[in-house]
Amino acid sequence: MNALILKEVRSILPAWIVALVLATLPVWTLWPGPGGALFENLGWLVFAPFGLGVLLLSLAPFGQELNWGTLSVLLSQPVSRHRLWLVKVVVLAVTLTCAFIALCVSNHLRVDSTIETMKNTVWRNAFDRAGPANQYFERLIVDTRRTAFVDTLMVGGLEVLAGFAGGLWTTLLCRQVTAAFWLTLLAPLGLALLTGKVLGSFPDSVGQAGLLLVLGAYSAAGFLGAKRMFLRAQDTQWTGGIVSLPGWGLAAAQAGRPGTRTRKPWRALLRKEFQAQHINLLLAGGLLLLHLALAVFRKLNADYLATHRSVAMTLEMCPVLWLAMPLLIGSVSVAEERKLGILESTLCLPASRRAQFIIKFVVGLVLGTLLGGVLPLIIEILTHTLGLTGNPAGSYLLGENKATAILLVAGAPGLTLLALYGSTLTRNTLQAMGAGLISSVFAGLIIPVAYRAGDFTETFPWRGPLIGFIGFPVMVLTLIVLAYRNYRWLQPDLRTWARNGLILVAALLCVAGVTTTIYHRAWEAWMPEEPRHGFIPMQGLAPKGVINFGPDRAAGIGGTRAKIVSSPFRTAVILPNGRLWLKQQQVRLIHRRTNAQNPVAWFEKGRSHNGFVADSKWRDVAVSVDAGFGIRADGTLWDLSDIQHGTFNPRQVGTSRDWQTISAGWRHFTALKSDGSLWEWGAGIGGGIRKLPAPNEMMPEQVGNETDWIAVCDSGQTSVAIKTDGSVWKWGEVSRATTDATNSYQRVLAPKQWLESPCTRPISIDQNGDCIAIVADDGTLWIGGAVTNSPFRQLIDRGEVERANQEMVRFGKDRNWNQFRFAGWKGAAGIKRDGSLLEWNLGETFRPWRGWAPPPMMPSRYQDWIAVAQFDNAFLALARDGTLCLWGDPEQGRYYDVNGPDPSRLLMPSRIKARRFANFSR
Repeated sequence: MNALILKEVRSILPAWIVALVLATLPVWTLWPGPGGALFENLGWLVFAPFGLGVLLLSLAPFGQELNWGTLSVLLSQPVSRHRLWLVKVVVLAVTLTCAFIALCVSNHLRVDSTIETMKNTVWRNAFDRAGPANQYFERLIVDTRRTAFVDTLMVGGLEVLAGFAGGLWTTLLCRQVTAAFWLTLLAPLGLALLTGKVLGSFPDSVGQAGLLLVLGAYSAAGFLGAKRMFLRAQDTQWTGGIVSLPGWGLAAAQAGRPGTRTRKPWRALLRKEFQAQHINLLLAGGLLLLHLALAVFRKLNADYLATHRSVAMTLEMCPVLWLAMPLLIGSVSVAEERKLGILESTLCLPASRRAQFIIKFVVGLVLGTLLGGVLPLIIEILTHTLGLTGNPAGSYLLGENKATAILLVAGAPGLTLLALYGSTLTRNTLQAMGAGLISSVFAGLIIPVAYRAGDFTETFPWRGPLIGFIGFPVMVLTLIVLAYRNYRWLQPDLRTWARNGLILVAALLCVAGVTTTIYHRAWEAWMPEEPRHGFIPMQGLAPKGVINFGPDRAAGIGGTRAKIVSSPFRTAVILPNGRLWLKQQQVRLIHRRTNAQNPVAWFEKGRSHNGFVADSKWRDVAVSVDAGFGIRADGTLWDLSDIQHGTFNPRQVGTSRDWQTISAGWRHFTALKSDGSLWEWGAGIGGGIRKLPAPNEMMPEQVGNETDWIAVCDSGQTSVAIKTDGSVWKWGEVSRATTDATNSYQRVLAPKQWLESPCTRPISIDQNGDCIAIVADDGTLWIGGAVTNSPFRQLIDRGEVERANQEMVRFGKDRNWNQFRFAGWKGAAGIKRDGSLLEWNLGETFRPWRGWAPPPMMPSRYQDWIAVAQFDNAFLALARDGTLCLWGDPEQGRYYDVNGPDPSRLLMPSRIKARRFANFSR
């Protein structure tokens, strides 16, 4: 190969590699977008990186000569300038053609692979379905392939056409890479926008032809102008003096005063850094004027833009151009000093290298963030406030797509850091820009892969934001440390690049390993599955297997029987010795709104308090979101909501001493007296109460005149009561089946008979939505309600599901049940009289056969449990030794755990079965 051609290929090889990477990788990492939209256009996320690669490659032929200072040597070679021009132009044309072919092939393969993937995954049924649906999707496939091919040829071809000539004439005209970068970028964009404005009223084909004609003319004119300037080029680059920003105040005055010597190294280093960024600051001023001019243009052409949304969004995306500023600012920081040969003398200054690097880093990061992210947002906000947007609905940046604003704010410092790191590895600004772009591409590839690692396989390493919380600070710190180490080398070589690459790979592997270890809670492998129990029974506990009924067996749940109740902000436990333990969080209702179906409330949370209430014996307790009430052994009713100076301050409600049992829903309470009368109070629809009264105004009101009630139970906004004949009555938000097999809700203000039941002596009642479970005093368990469309239908034999909608049906044949509680919407827990704890997981998706019900599990190795209660989507269980344990994960299944762990959670659900919630043995 000719030496001249070989030298030219070697000079533009780095930029060529960057262009090839930017031509092939973005479409595989950024398309389709995060939503995975079907048949989505390639968009600017694919073509913009390719345009930047074309821009760098077009600047390389003469930009590298300027960076190396070899342009004068090149012009003095014994070779005609025509031949030199021909070599540079042909090599550039060949490399641009290769990059363009790589773009076309990569886009074509990516579109085909995406379509084939859709055919074999979620869209398989749509593609395989015969008839009009299949024909429709086949036409969509053809249209998608054609659109992607045309867009690649049109957009990619125009970028190559504009960049080919633009990179030549701008470098020869400006003799400065940074200024040439901006001219090459903005000149064709301005011509494209002007052409779109002029031809906007014509059909799209006319507009595309006009754009092709204009950019073709621009490219031809630029090519001829560049050839003429090269053939007449002189060695001297500039004869008009030094272009620089004015000095600042006293520092500039003292710097120019003869005989004055001051020692202020930090100020001198700061001034040096700002002087190194003068060209970028000047270009930022020009970009600012362009941005303001476009804002005025949008206002003056508001009517046109209102009917041409594509042009309007293109103009409103002008702030994205500011992201080139962080790239340029970071690239200049170190590489420019190496190019000028002043880095060695700078490192010999009477200031530590650490101090110089810190100042360089801080100045670059601040300027890059301000000019790349903050300033364009301020301009958009001001223009929007002053009514210069021309769009009544708000700009695309601030209104319709706020993700772009987030991209500016978060991307500006990230690009600055990556460009500054690339600058420490290179010897001139052009190489630093290429290294910064390559670093940005790899960062753009690694970040989505890391955040979507859990979507690829069933054995996922992590999910959710934990990888960001660990990886972001670690990788930022690694880049800063590597940049500082690279800054200490005058001329980085391949060994420096290899060492940096190995360290970065090692850091990524460490981040992945630590994240996987923490997410999967590896430390739990050495922890017990449940707390260890003691063997000394609590004082006042009845012998094992004996149930303590209250003084009035007809009242159902009473006496000193252990009980646990829980709500989102309160938990209460009555121990067998009659002591009452409370844990409640102070909350205040901020706002409440009633939607079409359900009310929504916002609360302000305060401190959490826990401890025993007074030293008296308690019979029953209930807690809601707003308050808590309890019944003492003497039959008095007490409000437990008040907390004074960190201690509970019970307040007696009324003077009655005949309260027997109490229950709570979401924001209301229901209770029974010893005479069999039914009472309720609080906020809700039961009993007609609509407004939440103040705590000191929560006075019970009798429900009806019947006095044959024996048990009550509440859930949400629904209340259930049982009469002496065993019949189950319901009121509140009562579901009503519709013809389309869905459930609607109606307000029932008075108890209405719901189910028939043989349980005339219930000792345990629990309700979840439209399902109810009752444990009778003979130890039998009964389940009923609207279970047809509920996971709890799995607890009932298939032949009795329909009958369970009208009457209670027996569960199994055991006669030794003590308590049964629903745990969330797909779980349940129960305790038998021998102290064994059972758990049902009704959310299992695997079914060996239709109608198969998962058998209960015995999660605990102990058999000393005496009480159980729901705790969100888990449950609490009290052991005989006073250990209160939380079984399961309360957060699991609340939002997105249907098909796996919640992606918004930091850690995987714990493998530990139970955690100690409280210990009452002390």
